[in-house]
Amino acid sequence: MPINFFYKSIILNFFKLFIRKLAPYSSTDNFVSNDFGFSRGTPVDRWYIHQFFKNNYKFISGDCLEFGELTYIKKYGVNVSQKFIFNYSDTTIISNNMIQGDLSKTFELPELNLDCIVCVNVLNFIYDVKAALVGLRRMLKQNGVVIITVAGPVAHISNYDMARWGDYWRFTDISISRLVNEAGFIVEDVKSYGNPLACVTQINGYSFEDLKVESLKPNHHDYQLVIGLVARKQEIKLKSKYYEG
Repeated sequence: MPINFFYKSIILNFFKLFIRKLAPYSSTDNFVSNDFGFSRGTPVDRWYIHQFFKNNYKFISGDCLEFGELTYIKKYGVNVSQKFIFNYSDTTIISNNMIQGDLSKTFELPELNLDCIVCVNVLNFIYDVKAALVGLRRMLKQNGVVIITVAGPVAHISNYDMARWGDYWRFTDISISRLVNEAGFIVEDVKSYGNPLACVTQINGYSFEDLKVESLKPNHHDYQLVIGLVARKQEIKLKSKYYEG
């Protein structure tokens, strides 16, 4: 059903007011910050990501793995028995619950039989994203769950990641769902987050704390700032050039 005229006028007036506040910055090539708003508080996309985890925390249990650190496992995990951390490295090294490796080097990854993998904004920075998804599948047990978030089409480049391993992709809810399904998963939930105000806020370096919560709650499917997805490993043999099993 089309958004009614009254709703449109409210969003438009709020957006105009916000643009006026940005006027001193938008008249030049300057921006408030180029760090997604981290220097001012909580990036807008991170607020959305937390909303997604609040709705899907029940999957974070048993043996769990997260990339870089244990932020979301510690905050949202329920009855977690083991916690693993995965960090990028050209060489695969496994030491206790610390794993270093390349997610796209599928054959080198350990078969950990994990219950859950938390993959927050990782796939945007891996060139061979199809292999990386199969790598996630390899580390899960049958019926294991992966929780994925990825940056959407309106998210700007991450200079930090670009300088270290590259910033390659932006996704829509349709594209990430299809890729995950083709890698041998059943997508159980997918949701896009964002609206015009949220997008311009983050692009200009403002943070969640600069806005009212109510302004972020309306989601506009045409403005996908971040996408969250929950998928379960299918009980089938997956045959591909990356992995068979």
